[in-house]
Amino acid sequence: MDCQVLSGRARSIIFLLVLDGFLCSAQQVKVIQDQKFLAVTLGSSVKVQCSHTGPSYYAMFWYQQKLGQGLKLMVLSSDTKPGNMEEGFKEWSMERPDTQKSDLSISQVGAEHSAVYFCAASDHSH
Repeated sequence: MDCQVLSGRARSIIFLLVLDGFLCSAQQVKVIQDQKFLAVTLGSSVKVQCSHTGPSYYAMFWYQQKLGQGLKLMVLSSDTKPGNMEEGFKEWSMERPDTQKSDLSISQVGAEHSAVYFCAASDHSH
């Protein structure tokens, strides 16, 4: 991926958010990420929001997938308390406004954060 460069400094990076919605067939639970594509300025803060339609699905997960790599678990939360970020993702934070919502945030985004981010929900925490 190429970044625009002005005066020797990168101007922006691109997050790709492609999970439009996912249906769990057993109970028809839909996971929704409103932002499909997000371009941000280096050093700015980012918040990605996710929700789902399963009232008994208390566990929520965030995964990162970089180009040419598999999914990496960033964090899981089994209730409305924020989860502990996995090793390698400590600069990120997760908030749970309620049992059906999750926000993934970073205060200073860098080029190394350019990736696809997936949110998932489950009625099991492992």
